Amino acid sequence: MGNFVIDRSYAKAVANVGIALALGIAAAGCGPSGVTPDGAILDGSTNADAHLGDAVSADRGIGDSGALDRGAADIPAMDRSSVDSGVADGGSPALPDPAVFRAADEAAVCTPTPAADCTPADLAFVAAEYGSTVQRAGGGEQARVYRLIAFVERVGPSNIDTLVVDAAGAPIAGLPVAFYWPDAPETARADEWYGKKLTTNTGANGIAGFALGGGAYLDCCGCGGPHAVWVSEPGQAAGTTVASDLADRLGMLGGTNHRHLDLIFQRVDPPPAPQPVDAVRCPVNP
Repeated sequence: MGNFVIDRSYAKAVANVGIALALGIAAAGCGPSGVTPDGAILDGSTNADAHLGDAVSADRGIGDSGALDRGAADIPAMDRSSVDSGVADGGSPALPDPAVFRAADEAAVCTPTPAADCTPADLAFVAAEYGSTVQRAGGGEQARVYRLIAFVERVGPSNIDTLVVDAAGAPIAGLPVAFYWPDAPETARADEWYGKKLTTNTGANGIAGFALGGGAYLDCCGCGGPHAVWVSEPGQAAGTTVASDLADRLGMLGGTNHRHLDLIFQRVDPPPAPQPVDAVRCPVNP
């Protein structure tokens, strides 16, 4: 499939509306029994091991902790977000929402799926279907930051592809990207979103891939999964990290062929560096 020509005018919903929807659905329709609002159980056990992805080996990036088992110790290690307030640091206007694209699929599960891949959606869909969220990194406009610019739904491979591009939209190779789940093997730096992570560098195509195990299946529609992703570039000072947005509560929809959300981040440098072009694309890996 060729790249999708983007009209960004649809992506204007406020991010905290999507987050509020996610919390409301999880509270109202997704109890401990793990049923959807209409009573259908999300059961991914039949296809959890059908495909472990080809970007990362099966023993690196499998998160088997339950999607709802995220205690107080699992909240982001340092609150660097500003998106929930609707304004960025320093009182600047809020950033535009990430673009969202849906994938065609025979299994509807939570909501009917579109007839074609790369059908535009919004953060309300991300919240209702997955319970996934975006948290914006603070820091104002005077430092480098990696912005989450798109959620791209995909069916088939059970791995999250994370594309990182520069301001001109070109892929960035050799860049560390962090993948969180509660039992991740590495200790993150103190200023990163979570205290644990698995780090993988982007390839020549700018993509870091993270394999998903059976524990990545959501227990119900909008429940949120056990994983999170952010860019983990070391800062200039020892023990620091360049600011990055966070894609959180990621996972796969049970009862589907590993339906999940891929991600696109874009590097933004302060002036006088060129300002970023619209680098959103679907699919992430053409």
